[in-house]
Amino acid sequence: MATGKQIMETTVTAMIVVVMVVISALIVATLTSNSIFDDIPATGTVTNETGAYINSTGYTLDQASISGFTSPVITALYNSTDNTTILTGNVSVTDAGLMTNATVTNWDDVSVSYTYTYSTGSNLGGVNVTQISEDFGSFVTNLIAFLAIMGTIIGAIWLVLYVRKLFDKKQGIQGITA
Repeated sequence: MATGKQIMETTVTAMIVVVMVVISALIVATLTSNSIFDDIPATGTVTNETGAYINSTGYTLDQASISGFTSPVITALYNSTDNTTILTGNVSVTDAGLMTNATVTNWDDVSVSYTYTYSTGSNLGGVNVTQISEDFGSFVTNLIAFLAIMGTIIGAIWLVLYVRKLFDKKQGIQGITA
C-alpha cells in the first residue's frame, strides 16, 4: 500500500504536469484565436489620376489592384479637355473601384482624385499591443484562478491524509498515553 508521502508526491507531480499542459494550451489558444497579427488597414490617396473616363461601362481606378483595396471615395474630378470641374455626384464608385456615370453626360478624358483603404498585410510591424495586453491580463487571471483551485484540491487531499493519520492506531492520538 502506498504511503501518504508517496501519494502526495504523485499528486504534486500530476498537478505540475496538468498546470504545464494548461499553461501551454492557454498560450497556444491566445496566439491563435485573436486578432494580434491581423491585417491593419491603411489609407491611400491618389491625386489627379489621368486617362480616366466617365461613361456607363465604367472605369476601374488604377489602385483597385492593390491587395485589400476597398472603400474608395472620389474627392475631385476634372475634365482634362477644358480643365473644368466635374461634380463628384455625377459618378458612383463601387468597393472594387469601378467608377460609373450617374448622369447621361459622358466624359472621355478625366482626371480623378480619390482616397481608399487597403490592408497592409499581416506582419510583426503591425502587432496589436492593446490586444496582447488584454489577452495577457486574461491569461494571468485565469491562471491564478486555476492555481487556486488546484491548491484547494491539494490542500484537501493533504488534510484528509493528515486527519487520517491522527486516527491511526499506531501513530495517531489514540496511541498517546497519559
